[in-house]
Amino acid sequence: EEEEEEEEEVKLPPNRQKPAASGALEVSKTAQEEKQTPVSFTLEHALNDDTFTPCGIFTAKATHSPNVQAVRLTELRLKRDPTSADSEKKLVKLLEYDRHYRVRVPNNVFGSEKGRYVMASLPLKCLVNADLNENYVLHLDDLGNIVAMDYTTPSGECIMEEVAPPEEWKFNPLAFVRLPKDAPRLNPDFSAQGPGPKQTGAEGEDLAAGAVNTFEGSEEDAKKKPPQSFFKRYWMYLVPLGLIVMNTIIAPPPEEQPRGKAKTR
Repeated sequence: EEEEEEEEEVKLPPNRQKPAASGALEVSKTAQEEKQTPVSFTLEHALNDDTFTPCGIFTAKATHSPNVQAVRLTELRLKRDPTSADSEKKLVKLLEYDRHYRVRVPNNVFGSEKGRYVMASLPLKCLVNADLNENYVLHLDDLGNIVAMDYTTPSGECIMEEVAPPEEWKFNPLAFVRLPKDAPRLNPDFSAQGPGPKQTGAEGEDLAAGAVNTFEGSEEDAKKKPPQSFFKRYWMYLVPLGLIVMNTIIAPPPEEQPRGKAKTR
């Protein structure tokens, strides 16, 4: 009888485990560095006076990076609440009196500062002519503060034609995020000289490249330069003076006496 040999799987100790793929390491490292947190904040509107009431909610994901003290907001969405009968009556009055429709959001997406808001407005007639399609653009800084809010129609135009109230006050919002960008750094070695032909020195070196050290050794360079002649330094004074002298020296010719007139004694 033949005996079958069973192969046993050799288990390595923990310190000699087979390393994972490089892609898996990068994914796990990224997951440890960045953390996403869901955030939400309320949209409010005013229909008659300075009283603002909730009319929708923003939802998004905030990405935190521990190495960089910055927050990035992504996947921003806005869901509007259904318009009540009382709100519809107030909206009809706003449209009738050609008033602005005002909205506001908290100035921080995490709600760290209570009682502070960023407000925007748009003529209600513009929204009705745009079929109640509205765009929200939130400008955020690195700390999650809303520094500005753009509230426009999708086309960016405001049509102020007379229009009847819609049958249903159903708003169709779109929300976007604008994040800050780092400006390009200025090169400290860049010459401040304006556009023009490239200037070179006596030995062909580029003067713009060494603009930072233009004052270094200026006394020695001044001694090496040959002195200018008297006429080259003061020609702008000598030329007008010479013209004046020539006009005074050359006298005009004497006038001829007319003939046929007797001299009186």
